Amino acid sequence: MTNYRGIFVSAGHAPWDPGAVSQGETEHAITTKASMYLLGELERKFQWSVTAVPTGHLNSKTAFVNEVIRNLDHDPTQYLAVEVHCNSFETSQPNGYETLYHKLSTRGERAAKMIQEHLEVSIRGEDPDIYKFPLGLRSIQPRDNLAWLTQLPCTALILELGFMSNPEDLRVLLDDRQLHNMMLILANALTVSL
Repeated sequence: MTNYRGIFVSAGHAPWDPGAVSQGETEHAITTKASMYLLGELERKFQWSVTAVPTGHLNSKTAFVNEVIRNLDHDPTQYLAVEVHCNSFETSQPNGYETLYHKLSTRGERAAKMIQEHLEVSIRGEDPDIYKFPLGLRSIQPRDNLAWLTQLPCTALILELGFMSNPEDLRVLLDDRQLHNMMLILANALTVSL
């Protein structure tokens, strides 16, 4: 377990860059709501130093995180930054949640693996204290071409909540109760993992 001082939470995309669109719903609208649920769960239940990253262009988001860490004069490795997204594909078959991390980040890979393990326990229903995660799981994915993962000095993850192009995933993402439960499970997974 790593002793992090705090976590940054960012909603993917922006009103002027809505991301994926399916059945009139935008990725940004879903990730904004999901990020607020995640922030609330982290603040309420786990008493972390939690910071919402303001909506903006990606460069302004990463600059914000870098400036906060610099102003606190702390070791950047003591922070985690997560950005919430949704996937989409040309066909409706792909589905499920996945965590992305920078391929050269051992801390990111370790965090992604531990989140995955926590979600697997949730899906199997082995722990009665954990809500059942409502979506399938894809494998964790190393990436080196995504700015959120490459432009931050701290451990960075992208939480891909599901596929908007998949009708079942989209139904879950648009259900406030299920989305809130997903964020509670992910808040638990982040805390247990880190």
